[in-house]
Amino acid sequence: MSYTLSMETIDTFKFFGALLFVTGLILMLSYLVRRFQIGQRLMNAGNPERRLRVTEVTAVDPRHRLVLIQRDEVEHLVLIGQDHSMLVESGIIRKNPADKPKAKKPKTREKA
Repeated sequence: MSYTLSMETIDTFKFFGALLFVTGLILMLSYLVRRFQIGQRLMNAGNPERRLRVTEVTAVDPRHRLVLIQRDEVEHLVLIGQDHSMLVESGIIRKNPADKPKAKKPKTREKA
């Protein structure tokens, strides 16, 4: 038995193949944007003289995020959820970034 495919059938397969390919590209791009928080970086990349900025965002679980917001030299830690937001800590004084403590290397035992 020999089956021959008509041009309409081949065009239909090409259409659905291209549709699946483009859908896959869109899903991959949306995953990368969410994973690497590209939107947050673009929002903060503007004028460095802005008084209000999002310093850091961390996902606590799929529904909640901890957001560190800076206004002038004061920071506020906010827990944002789907239905509500809650102020966790307020009035954190931001010091000079050069004064940040550096991470210490763990001490290793010397072999005798």
